Amino acid sequence: MSTAEILLVEDKDSLRQMLRLTLQNAGHTVDEARDGAEARRMLNDIRYNLVRAHLKMPTFAGRRVAHLRQPCHRQLGHLHAAGG
Repeated sequence: MSTAEILLVEDKDSLRQMLRLTLQNAGHTVDEARDGAEARRMLNDIRYNLVRAHLKMPTFAGRRVAHLRQPCHRQLGHLHAAGG
């Protein structure tokens, strides 16, 4: 099984923790950001294979995170999630 470096962007603590544990149990390495602004800073410093971002977050919505690809992140995948 292939593992991935994943950036998990979620403003709800309980959901972020559950998703992190699920992804880690599947063998992936997971970093967490509480909002899009924090995700932007992390994307400038670390290469990820996938970003999982909540669409509606304070300060910087998940859709905007998708547009933050740096030249070194051309192959960066994005998975967006909408809450209820």
